[in-house]
Amino acid sequence: MKKIFYLIPIFDSASTILNCLTSINSSKYHKEVIIINDNSNDNSLEIVNAVKDHLPFVINIINNNENIGISASLNLGIELALKKHADYLIRLDSDDFNEFHRTDYQIDFMEKNPNIIITSSSAFILKNNKIIFPFILRLQSFFENRI
Repeated sequence: MKKIFYLIPIFDSASTILNCLTSINSSKYHKEVIIINDNSNDNSLEIVNAVKDHLPFVINIINNNENIGISASLNLGIELALKKHADYLIRLDSDDFNEFHRTDYQIDFMEKNPNIIITSSSAFILKNNKIIFPFILRLQSFFENRI
């Protein structure tokens, strides 16, 4: 079974992290989440710890002793995912959420198209939990057919 790792950096994400975590789903693949806490000042980490045993996936937590920024934080998450033999990495910001079956759809696509090495997804801009602007990316992958 393919191992899917979500990388989620958090910094003062208390108002959004629960919605983010509960949106992660897959009916086909083993999934784990790597939370990289970039020295948050709020109770983001307490929220993660309160729900982690009630979610259908393992949550790994990396705590930065100081704020090192999103790029350096993601690099730490990538290192851990590779040590755990991840087959795929999925990036998700702490204030984002997945559409239902996003994981299965994207991984199925990647499995069927081994010449494509990176994918993205559409996005909706929300305000007060209402869609105010659908942003649909319809570009051919830069990497497609380049091998």
